[in-house]
Amino acid sequence: YPDSFEHYVEEDGPAAMEAVCELSGHERTFIMGHSLGGAISYAVAPRVADRLAGVITIGGVFLFGGQAVLRRTARAYRSLSALIDPLFLRALPYVPVDLIGRVLTAAGPVLDHRLMHDWPLAIWYPGSMEREVLRERMSVGMDRTGMQVLRQMIDWAATGRFLSRRRQSDYAEAFARLDVPLLVISADRDMLCTPEDCYPAYLTSRSRDKTYRKFGERDGGHWGHVDLISGRRAPAYTWPYIAGWMRERAAAPNPALPTRSR
Repeated sequence: YPDSFEHYVEEDGPAAMEAVCELSGHERTFIMGHSLGGAISYAVAPRVADRLAGVITIGGVFLFGGQAVLRRTARAYRSLSALIDPLFLRALPYVPVDLIGRVLTAAGPVLDHRLMHDWPLAIWYPGSMEREVLRERMSVGMDRTGMQVLRQMIDWAATGRFLSRRRQSDYAEAFARLDVPLLVISADRDMLCTPEDCYPAYLTSRSRDKTYRKFGERDGGHWGHVDLISGRRAPAYTWPYIAGWMRERAAAPNPALPTRSR
């Protein structure tokens, strides 16, 4: 597991981009991330700009803390961090996301009830995922990460700023200056990474070709965080939309198209 968010940004991301370009034989490729992977995509992009065909984020963290309960919890934790951090970091250096996934799997029938759609940390919109897909996603699709990564995300939520661990790098500011095709996707009922967390990436970007797309009722019903990529409607809505957007940019390597928002 990574000991900080910078591990993803300075090592894993650039290495993966280099490997994909080398193996594919293409000079440029798209980078796409969901959830924390969206934050990684934003932070990595300026480092690999010469390799980028475009950036796609799906429920991707940019300015974390749009959800009020999460923001208040982060601020409360931060005010007690001098007392809490040493205890957590010594006792548990990693976040047991895999264990959380197993708990969510066991609680699936309860959390999938319609009454839970406004639960502050709802990971999917009730009824939006086939039970076997939900079980697989929760049980094997969640991996451990470092406690320091969680600590950084708490800082993002508490301060509304997207900074490196020692606050030497402003990831949001660096990404905003980048002029590459950008697609920002959010979900109308995503309680974990709300549209308010996602939209600022589109709003502040200086890209000449940027698109914001919020999936909602007109796309077959309400959408949540995980069902945006793995839900029963994702094959008919999310992935065809992304594929079409990518094909347009692949056919025009250096577009200067008007901005779009939907």
